[in-house]
Amino acid sequence: MSDTSADSEPALDVEALKWTDDEHEADWRRRDALDRREIERLGAVADELSRASGPEHPGALAARHDLVVYAHQHPGCVERVLDLADPLAADCLRALGPDSRVTIAVLAVQASERLDEYEEAAAHEAPAALASLVERQTRLLGPRHPETLRMRRCHVACVCRAYRLVHHTGHEPPRADDRQRLLRLWAELAADHADALGADHPDTFACRDEEAAEHCEFGEHDGEARCYAALAADRARVLGPYHPDTLGSRESHLTSLAETGRPEEVAESARSRPALVADCVRALGRDHRITQFALES
Repeated sequence: MSDTSADSEPALDVEALKWTDDEHEADWRRRDALDRREIERLGAVADELSRASGPEHPGALAARHDLVVYAHQHPGCVERVLDLADPLAADCLRALGPDSRVTIAVLAVQASERLDEYEEAAAHEAPAALASLVERQTRLLGPRHPETLRMRRCHVACVCRAYRLVHHTGHEPPRADDRQRLLRLWAELAADHADALGADHPDTFACRDEEAAEHCEFGEHDGEARCYAALAADRARVLGPYHPDTLGSRESHLTSLAETGRPEEVAESARSRPALVADCVRALGRDHRITQFALES
């Protein structure tokens, strides 16, 4: 962890730096407006290409794919992503075939969205659909290709979400070793990323970020803290101590320490947070979301 804030610096007025309720609302509205503007732009491009060349032309399908992926990654921009993804998947399969990268990407969004809608059947169907897509990507591109590894990340995330959905509804009793088995999948996937792409590749860091977050989802805060501490150290080495990703990992590490509930970890988190806040304010400014996360915590 960084200790770049000098002891002689005056203490920051944390309460004055925190956003007010109105500033939180303004930030949400600003981000929502930007997302909706991008959705409108992508939709206009897809509509124009569909009118000019037909809805099943490869260019039109690629533009519709961009729209669906953006909507999937930014929940709330459209009323229901599956209303866009379902007809697009059918058109891609008919026009491009099952081995097209566009088809595979749309089918992955389709499976994930069905699970996100908390359909009971999707808890079993979505992981199977994504496993099939992983097999197809592996056959087409090889096991070490970045797109194959990204699809594996999507699949493992889906398996974990499906597990939580099934057990939260009480339809199946959890087994004692289930959570550790699922967390091992993330550890193995992160190791495969490092082996194929390199330990310092952005996708490797992204996988480790998801691995750490999954520990949190399962309430494994000790493992979460270890993951974020190692990730923050590696990002500081590769990206620098003031990069937003580095500071975000440091913030997540301190939050996970506090979430363990043990007095010594809670105290360590409290001692380290002022230095993190100072670094965030210095590097990112008061109005950056990571700074506000550090302040609110």
